[in-house]
Amino acid sequence: MKKFLSLLIYVLCFAALTLTGCQGKSDSTSPSSSAQQETYLKLKNSNEILTLGDRVELTVSYNEIDGEQLSWFSSKPDVVSVDENGVVEALKVGKSTVTVRYGEKEATCEIESGLSGNIPVLAFNNNMREEITLMKSSEYDFGAHIRFNGKTFLDGEIEYYVADESVATIVDGKLETKQAVGSTIVSVAAIWRGQTVHTKTVKVNVIEDTTVLLNDGKLQSVELYTLENYEGVEYSTSQTISSVSVSQDGEVITDYDLFILDEGIATIEKFGSAWEIKASKAGKTNLIVSFGNKEIAFDVHVLRPVFDSGITLNYSISDAKYFDEGSQTLKAVTEVKEGFSDIISYEFNGKEYKLKNGVLALPDGESCNVVLYNENAGYRVTFCAYTTVIDELKDFENIYAGEEKTEISGVYMLGKDIIEPNTVLSMPSGKVPNDFAGEFDGKGHVLSFTFDHGTVHRFGLFGEYLNGARIENLALSNIKQNGTPRRNVSGIICFAAQPNNSKKSSTIKNVYVDIEFYAEGKANMAFMYSAAWAAIIENVIIHVPTVPLSDEYGSFARGACASVSNSYIISSAVRYKDLETNPNNINSWIKMQPILYADYNAMKSAGNDYSSFSAELWDVTTYGVPVWKSLVEDFAF
Repeated sequence: MKKFLSLLIYVLCFAALTLTGCQGKSDSTSPSSSAQQETYLKLKNSNEILTLGDRVELTVSYNEIDGEQLSWFSSKPDVVSVDENGVVEALKVGKSTVTVRYGEKEATCEIESGLSGNIPVLAFNNNMREEITLMKSSEYDFGAHIRFNGKTFLDGEIEYYVADESVATIVDGKLETKQAVGSTIVSVAAIWRGQTVHTKTVKVNVIEDTTVLLNDGKLQSVELYTLENYEGVEYSTSQTISSVSVSQDGEVITDYDLFILDEGIATIEKFGSAWEIKASKAGKTNLIVSFGNKEIAFDVHVLRPVFDSGITLNYSISDAKYFDEGSQTLKAVTEVKEGFSDIISYEFNGKEYKLKNGVLALPDGESCNVVLYNENAGYRVTFCAYTTVIDELKDFENIYAGEEKTEISGVYMLGKDIIEPNTVLSMPSGKVPNDFAGEFDGKGHVLSFTFDHGTVHRFGLFGEYLNGARIENLALSNIKQNGTPRRNVSGIICFAAQPNNSKKSSTIKNVYVDIEFYAEGKANMAFMYSAAWAAIIENVIIHVPTVPLSDEYGSFARGACASVSNSYIISSAVRYKDLETNPNNINSWIKMQPILYADYNAMKSAGNDYSSFSAELWDVTTYGVPVWKSLVEDFAF
């Protein structure tokens, strides 16, 4: 019997425990009588900041008791309302306390309602202009509403005021014009949820019920061109008006005149019963039909014919010139088309700009559809805009050197091969190394030069550090560089692939490097000093026959790359001195560095897959290894 009573008590206790819990927005427990359990009530929201018009459902936890219901109250219902489900809405700017009551328990939430930096504006059902013209005895919708925080509200108190009600009146947002001809001002104001909304004023002109038809109504506007023939295409430079019909309030008007508002744009001349409009120069004006004290205007637009050249040119923003592939030089925009040097403006993104000092204001790194205009015609060209189109070695100084250390961004391209093996690039006096964070596209071209690292700064062709940079499609052939002191060790590319703690990887892709040292130093690094676990190396060939032995030397760099694929070093020298003596570095670095071969024969014998090397840049068939395409004839296997 005792065992039975103990089991019964255990079961009853377990059942009581399972009847407590929370669920949904109104998290409640299973119902029980008030004699069994004390009332429990809690609001999860203690404070809320809302923007006018926002609706939020408050979350409440409670235990259900037979006969009890949640009830909600707002201390300021005109500021914040709350419904029977605990959904609150911000109505006006201010503060309110929302209370939920359950039995003898209460919980509160303080709610602040505000604009949150937004401004309510008056919006119209029609696309309202500052001035509208209507006929007599006509109607126009002036219906308005409030736009706030990206939402439409219809609860604004809209007020209308018409200055001269003999011209027009407004009832329930609908404007009605009278029989009187004239003008009046309509003011529309609004109060919304306690906020005064900016007043809108519109000038309303009421005119006679007038009809003017040109060429039996078939001619609504006039469009002409400045030239009859341009690049083999015929254009219309004149327009004949064979008939004019004018009526007012049902009465035919026969006494009228036609004239052009701006005769510098177009002219009009009468021939018998017809008129002829002729284009003078590009621009916009109006054809005026005048009768009595009335004038009706028709648009006249004189256009310049545009020829689509279909050509694409590379534009150097820093030089305000484009690179001419034929002459391999930078030229002024006025030289794009022969016989078209008198360019006065250009059109880009639908807007026309004056051409000042030959400068096109184009966005860096984008392909831009541009129309160049002279007085009479247009010439469409696609410009690929670059920060600089490099056409001489000295241009690289603007990348790697500056008056003070600067992170160089932008988009650069190499315009041509520059083979000047005896030209020396070095740090100009008084300048310091920059970092490179931009994009450089060699376009498959070849550079050949001598690089002097000096003894003061650590830098390469692209400055001290790469920082999220991209360098691609470039051959550095027959490069001569010197070794450096230990304190400013660098390679031909840079000092390191990222600044300390930058965490921005830099990509070097489709790059061929052929280097020899013309002078040795305490440090002799071919490619860069440190890959810094940040260099992404893809399809890169580094040829360094020998590297002078020194305190610090290598055919590649110190440290591992962020990633490396299809990249190879051909050298008798190690990648980095420590790799041969430090087992830890061998394990962690070599796996993330280019594969090293003693010579091209060893590389060919390895049977690597070179299919990822672009056929536009590389020749992988002639010698069985990737060779820069333009250098195949002079390649010494």
